[in-house]
Amino acid sequence: MEDIQTTIHEDIIEMIQAGNLDEHLDHIGGIIDARRLTIAFHDGDGPPPGNPKLGHGLLRQGQNVRFNSRVRPKYLKGQTAKVMKTSTETTKTVQVRLDDQERAGRFTGIIRSYKNSLDVVE
Repeated sequence: MEDIQTTIHEDIIEMIQAGNLDEHLDHIGGIIDARRLTIAFHDGDGPPPGNPKLGHGLLRQGQNVRFNSRVRPKYLKGQTAKVMKTSTETTKTVQVRLDDQERAGRFTGIIRSYKNSLDVVE
């Protein structure tokens, strides 16, 4: 089994180097970043806290997101936003701008949100 995994890994690396996966590089980079964060926080013993789809909130500027059930106040749940600014991988918050400013209540303009209260909109 180890020989098959080694061959698969080498094939993937060769495909990246040859440019065969160029359209997937952002996705691959996000997966790599999430894995590195998992290792850093948990020594590889399970998924990081927060939204597993985000790899503990590894958001990128310009991504579209939706507030999930963890958000406070609850009326923001389901609203969409765009990531305006991210910080370090270990920071728990990110700056977003709500798409529907009329429904934003007191949260107009650019606001700070916890990463684990956001899901990526695909």
